[in-house]
Amino acid sequence: MSVGKRAPRDWWSPAVVVAAATVPYLNALRDGFAFDDGLAIRGNPVVTGPLDLGSILGPSHYPPGIYRPLTVLSFALNQHVAPGYAPLFHAVNLALHVGVTLLVFALGLQLCRQRPVALIAAVLFGVHPIHTEAVTGIAGRAEVLAALFGLLALVWATSTANAQERRPGRDGLALLAFTAALFCKENALTVLPLIPLCRVVRRGGRFWPGLRRELRSCHWVPFVLVACSYVALRTYVIGAVTWPAPPQPLDNVLAYTPVLVRIRTACAILGDYASLLVMPVVLSADYSWRAVVPVASWLELRPLLGLGLILASVSAFVWGTRRNPVLGLLAIFPLVALSLTANIVVPIGTIKAERLLYLPSVGCALLAGLALQSFGSRRDWVRVGVVALLAIGFGARTWVRNRDWFDNLTLFRAAVSAEPQSAKAHHDLGLTLMNLNRLDEANIHFRKALLLYEDYDDAAFSIARIYQIKGLDNGAIAWYRKTIALVPGHPGANKNLCGLLLRRNEYATSAAACRHGLRYAPADASLLKGLGASLVGLGDRARGVAVLQRSLALNPGDDQLRSALARLAGELPRSG
Repeated sequence: MSVGKRAPRDWWSPAVVVAAATVPYLNALRDGFAFDDGLAIRGNPVVTGPLDLGSILGPSHYPPGIYRPLTVLSFALNQHVAPGYAPLFHAVNLALHVGVTLLVFALGLQLCRQRPVALIAAVLFGVHPIHTEAVTGIAGRAEVLAALFGLLALVWATSTANAQERRPGRDGLALLAFTAALFCKENALTVLPLIPLCRVVRRGGRFWPGLRRELRSCHWVPFVLVACSYVALRTYVIGAVTWPAPPQPLDNVLAYTPVLVRIRTACAILGDYASLLVMPVVLSADYSWRAVVPVASWLELRPLLGLGLILASVSAFVWGTRRNPVLGLLAIFPLVALSLTANIVVPIGTIKAERLLYLPSVGCALLAGLALQSFGSRRDWVRVGVVALLAIGFGARTWVRNRDWFDNLTLFRAAVSAEPQSAKAHHDLGLTLMNLNRLDEANIHFRKALLLYEDYDDAAFSIARIYQIKGLDNGAIAWYRKTIALVPGHPGANKNLCGLLLRRNEYATSAAACRHGLRYAPADASLLKGLGASLVGLGDRARGVAVLQRSLALNPGDDQLRSALARLAGELPRSG
């Protein structure tokens, strides 16, 4: 090459990466809002109301116990630009996924120093169907945003590892990106230990002496300070370091099991995750009870597989880094990225979810790139063929999986088909069918949910509502009482039972039902109204009117009650 000429710029590799991340998800642009999108976006007043940074920086309305203001801000901006327009929400998720996939390519170039490895890894990451919950499910944007900013922090921090590569401001940008990742989702804390590890590998040389030098350099200190500040702020806002209240047993039974049982089951789930990454055939939006149950013994295959994966990863990191630092780092990468959401350190809000693999799969994709590259230069056609087959197969599965997220009906039907033992999947499908007025079909799935989880109060409540809609009052009353037996303070069951008994002029029992509900919700206007009307029906008009007036004070917009009170006031005898 003559002096002064620059090597031709490689434009086709990024183009292939962009295509791999985009094409399999194009049909997702036709999907609507589904599953958690209803509560996280459409039912979230912080998102649907006027843009208010004060509300966005405060506690989230859904789900409770989290603090992800940048994710909420992105939803609010989406809603502000095109209210209720699902395709734009999906387009933003897709654009973010493309950005993450390009960063996988960039990180692969930095760590592996081989363009084919980085390209293979990025292609496999971009097309992998395990990511549909994070990318096609709009509420999964928290995972994509956290990965985007987390990888930006890794790429920028790693780019300054060598003195000759230092550029002014890169460390500051890395710190800013890490901060943004934390405010998108709390599991971005796992990026913190990856930053010094990636810097050591990028610098080259012997790993363990290099790690000691990196720790002595104190380059990691600002990142630790940011992480501590975020944890302190999150604790201040939501009132707890982790979750302010334990999850429901239905969502994560591991929060209620002994520690060893939780760890054993978490190891089994790690084995499940590895299987899904290799063979992503059966995918589900829900893995709650009884799709996943506590594992009884270490002698079962699943916990042994998960424990073996942990030991292999740690061993490859401890001893493999002596000969191949890149391989050692990539072996531990998925385990580090999954550490806070694997239910091993602490139980989280869900027992198992595909979206949790979004960032950890970066390490898996880079490992796959190294493995496929090892075929050697004489077998380029074999390597290209294998990668092409994997990309086509994974991309096709992603395309098909995207259709499940079209709406709640298709999604929950797919979840029940994939995990027929999931009580929550049956319940959610039942709710969707009931909203479509397909009551008999809904009733079947509610009853199935109760068979799988006999304490499922919301399923019992939904069955009671079906009876009431059909005008079968006796059945509705029986199921409302069953719901209250499961959860005495169930607000819907108490109010509906009170109102139904009152409508049947069973004043004594309606008064008792209203009083029971008021033990748990003493300021509930509906229960007070029911109690007041019951007392009037029993002939105790003075006490009844007093209770009705309390109800009106709590709900001054109840014009019907106001008229009834005026009429009753005229009927009461005047004192003195």
